[in-house]
Amino acid sequence: MRYHPWCSWKEQSFVTFATVAKRKAQQYKETLTGVRWEDNTYTTVTSMGGKDREPVAFLIGNHQFYIPPDGERLRQETMLVQARALPCTVIRKLTEENGVFVDATVWVSGECPFPLKIVCKASGEEEYESVLTAVVLDESIEICGRTASCVRLEGLATAESGTAVITQWLSKDVPGATVGSRMIVTKWGDVEEYALDAIDFGGSAQE
Repeated sequence: MRYHPWCSWKEQSFVTFATVAKRKAQQYKETLTGVRWEDNTYTTVTSMGGKDREPVAFLIGNHQFYIPPDGERLRQETMLVQARALPCTVIRKLTEENGVFVDATVWVSGECPFPLKIVCKASGEEEYESVLTAVVLDESIEICGRTASCVRLEGLATAESGTAVITQWLSKDVPGATVGSRMIVTKWGDVEEYALDAIDFGGSAQE
């Protein structure tokens, strides 16, 4: 089993997203491209005016949807998704990076390429907790005339400053797995909306 969504793709595989953020009656649009390199994911953000920002590199291990190979196996459970009873292994992983401590637990099934449930607790400048659960196992989304079979997860993130309602679409057919996401964030009484959609992708899967 490959433990991270980018690991199953060869170097120079890519995915491009259109992003929209709505804040206080204003709307901001950008294009974001992720490229698979030998040991990391390289991301370039392009503004609406066509000016590239400086690329930012992300280590492949830093991804909330990966399955930690060195995590602690806690127990076996059965999850019900779309009336299907799916046997799962519950895995917990504790990490610390730049003063942020993360306690992540994932429910992993051989019936799905992604965790069926993700519970993440983090403490740093602000503590937060998020819970995402798979609600659809095979949702079709069209990207540039191609169909990606997606797992849809829905959930909620909570922190002292507010909450975020989250929907995420993941597919093993797309480099990096993310096909789209939606977030409605309520922070200190203000509501912000974020949308991300894959508009192009390419590359070759690892053999």
